[in-house]
Amino acid sequence: MFVYAVANHKGGVGKTTAAATLGAAFVRLGRRVLLIDLDPQSSLTVAVRARPSSVTIENVIDTPCSAANAIVPCASGMEIIPARATLAIQLQSIAHKSRSNSRLASAIDSLGARFDTVVIDSPSGMGAGLANALTAAHVALVPVKCDYLSLRCVADTLAMCGAIRHSANPRLQMLAFASMFDRRTTYAVDVLAEARARLGPWMVDTVVPCSVRLAEAPAVGTTVLDFAPRSPGAAAYSSLARELLERESHYGTTGRYSSGNSRLAKRSGGRDGALRAPAAAHG
Repeated sequence: MFVYAVANHKGGVGKTTAAATLGAAFVRLGRRVLLIDLDPQSSLTVAVRARPSSVTIENVIDTPCSAANAIVPCASGMEIIPARATLAIQLQSIAHKSRSNSRLASAIDSLGARFDTVVIDSPSGMGAGLANALTAAHVALVPVKCDYLSLRCVADTLAMCGAIRHSANPRLQMLAFASMFDRRTTYAVDVLAEARARLGPWMVDTVVPCSVRLAEAPAVGTTVLDFAPRSPGAAAYSSLARELLERESHYGTTGRYSSGNSRLAKRSGGRDGALRAPAAAHG
């Protein structure tokens, strides 16, 4: 089971759209997919038209072994652990509990081999929600909206990934992709070029364009792969899913980071694949 945390501490960069659409693309590649809505705004739950049972991610964070009871079906052949707004209270309350940042990881581990891929929609900010998502993940997948404020925030998210890797999750890697890209503007083209220069091997090749279809799909409770399968947004997320699956092959069969000699370690620029911010990323 391979776990992605769609993460960026800045809001408005397309995390929820990425989680839902990427999950649907994985389904079309033969994966059994579980979405996890870890955002108190519960946008992912709404976007894929999930109907929460009496058990939601709020209960799972409190009692990780209850994860199986929270899973419900949703759009595009996926399943989801949904969220409610009261999750915000639960995330605050666990701060002083034991293993507060490992609760989601324990919940996912309790599911065994039921799923092939887990995609977590992480909340904005630097709190317990993001820490739990990164502690549970193999890859922090960072949407980089093609504007300079979003690009500046990537350094903060990268620093959080490094801290979690050092303290709780040594397998964690980071990948980034361009989202909401408008090729008609020189501004967006310049930001994309700078993102690639700063992030180097952490930046995947796929670019997700601005697309009204991506915005419209949640209104009908599905993903763009069902709503507008021939749209540029659907094509981009299908391409991203294929690219990520190819990169997964650089991990061991357990999905854990295997050795300092692997191709992924070399591409990450570290002797052991350690997360290090590019020099320009803090500018």
